[in-house]
Amino acid sequence: MQNQILNNWQKVKLGDVAGVLGGYAFKSKWFNPKGNGSPVIKIQNLSKNGLIERNKIEFVDTSLVGSDLSRFKVKSGDYLVAMTGATAGKTAILKGSDKDFYLNQRVGKFFVKDPSKLDYKYLVYSISTPMNRAVLKKLADGSAQGNMSSTQIEESLELVIPPSIVQQRMISSILATFDDKIELNNKNAKTLEEMSQAIFKEWFVNFHFPGYEKVETVDTEFGKIPKGWIPGHLSDIAKITMGQSPLSKFYNFKGDGLPFHQGVTNFGSRFPHHEVYCTEKNRVAQKGDLLFSIRAPVGRINISDAEIVLGRGVAGIRHKDNAQSYIYYLLKRLFKKEDSLGGGSVFPSVTKADMENMKVLIPNQNVVKHFEETVRYMDQQIEFVEKENQKLSKLSDLLLPKLMKGEIIL
Repeated sequence: MQNQILNNWQKVKLGDVAGVLGGYAFKSKWFNPKGNGSPVIKIQNLSKNGLIERNKIEFVDTSLVGSDLSRFKVKSGDYLVAMTGATAGKTAILKGSDKDFYLNQRVGKFFVKDPSKLDYKYLVYSISTPMNRAVLKKLADGSAQGNMSSTQIEESLELVIPPSIVQQRMISSILATFDDKIELNNKNAKTLEEMSQAIFKEWFVNFHFPGYEKVETVDTEFGKIPKGWIPGHLSDIAKITMGQSPLSKFYNFKGDGLPFHQGVTNFGSRFPHHEVYCTEKNRVAQKGDLLFSIRAPVGRINISDAEIVLGRGVAGIRHKDNAQSYIYYLLKRLFKKEDSLGGGSVFPSVTKADMENMKVLIPNQNVVKHFEETVRYMDQQIEFVEKENQKLSKLSDLLLPKLMKGEIIL
């Protein structure tokens, strides 16, 4: 392929104008999770939502390395790809960082060869097209261990480049408006959820609910609790429906039947995204039920936004008095760390008996009802912005390939 580009719209291989740099092979003994040293991005830090998961970052004292690591630095805006394992082909971007991050082995960083001819943001959006995402997935699926090399990526991905960098930046700017709105919505939703969690903690952990001053306390296995509150189990307050996977012949991607979820693959920040559907209704969650992951990662929670068929890795949970906000924040607190229940016992999977026998404190019903009324508006707002984000993402996905193919001329 000739490298005569940018005179007009042309299709080129990624390797003609950009490349992929693999990370440095840091030794495992150098890593620590406590924040001593510089943060290092591993494959596990590339999340499904296309960002870097900061809470799982590990650190390295770079003075132990004895090599020049400058080329392996990752700055805000850099676009990364997992190059091995089950997550091979997954991409993510580092946003809002003022620290020096470093790149671990088997994570690749996309770079532009000549920034005067190719805008980096345009490169990122070009790689994000459905066609190129499918190419990355095919590369990963074509290997027994999901391994892919920088050369394979550079030779396989294709870009369509406008005739001027100004036009590239205009296209990037249009697409960035969707990302900026989604990011703002995410921040607002996070703030609202943190507010609800703070109220839950104050009322049901610190016992400073409205009118608590007039309520006596009694000694129990939970310590001193308000009189009238009782120790119990999750089965006392909730109905739990364990998933059971139908035969694969009942699955489809056409939308026939009900949405089907086997595990957390299509979980979002609060509501799931539906890709697979099922015509066999073995075990079903109703709209508003909690979707609770019962296999690693145990304890990840979403809220069903429709009637959903439950696969074997998911349970549906509904409060017996429909206090769904209360039970959502209760389980979020019990499983503050995935796979770890309460005091820290690790659960690679849980059974229905494990779920039903989880010890919980059963509050006064009026306090629970008051909590539901207090957080209802915040939960409704979170649902609104989450749904808006799904619409924005779909619209962006429709617009993206048209802009990248030059079908919409600016």
